Amino acid sequence: MIRLKDLLKEITIQGVRPNEFLKTFLDVVKEKYPNSVWRVSDDGRNLQSIESNNADEVSLIAWSIKVPSIKSINNKNFYVGIAIQDAFTKSYKNVLGNAIQIHIKNLLNKHRDAMPALFIVGDNWDPETWEHIANKYNITLINDDNYEDLVQMAEDEDDDEASDALIQDLP
Repeated sequence: MIRLKDLLKEITIQGVRPNEFLKTFLDVVKEKYPNSVWRVSDDGRNLQSIESNNADEVSLIAWSIKVPSIKSINNKNFYVGIAIQDAFTKSYKNVLGNAIQIHIKNLLNKHRDAMPALFIVGDNWDPETWEHIANKYNITLINDDNYEDLVQMAEDEDDDEASDALIQDLP
């Protein structure tokens, strides 16, 4: 295992592109929990912290995406943000929300044609937390319940390949 401050110096998240959101998250964590210990998975989307007592594992599976919106708002035709599949940050208070805010701000600077969004992928075990974060940082919350109402889908909604082609994975 490697200490966070050393990991940040050496981090090379494997895959086609680096996962900038995980790097942002680690930067935020470093400020509050500099002695925490972390592992990054080979796919570059999964980050885990191992507490010093090894009893409390924290995990985050997230990445950045850009998708076309159904309607243009102020000449913005896309949503850009973080897709979160799993986030159990337990005792790491406020770091996830802060990381989301910082990273989305960075994405919006690069993608001026987009609106901010937080994508919850799969089962949503804690809807109140995501609603709180989305409201606090003025981000559109997109999940299974409203995805088809906000995001352009392929003409044949059952064509998963065509629908996936509309999603741009970002670094």
